[in-house]
Amino acid sequence: QKPTPEQIQTFILRQYEILYQEYVEAAKDLSPNMLVEIGYEELAKNPKETVERIYQQLGWTMTSTYRQRLEEDLQGRQDYQP
Repeated sequence: QKPTPEQIQTFILRQYEILYQEYVEAAKDLSPNMLVEIGYEELAKNPKETVERIYQQLGWTMTSTYRQRLEEDLQGRQDYQP
């Protein structure tokens, strides 16, 4: 029997709830320098600063080579509108 659109929607939303609950529980066991939460809007609006913050929060060193590649990539996407 084929599920109805309502059943499909209910299933998908329930799966999201389950995954989110598991994420929240797993995140409790991580130290602050092991998890960085960002929003899409933040990343889209300030990609370079957001990536730098991620590196800083995780305690990683951003190499000059990667920084240059990031800047070059972002230059090529200046006209992108999310």
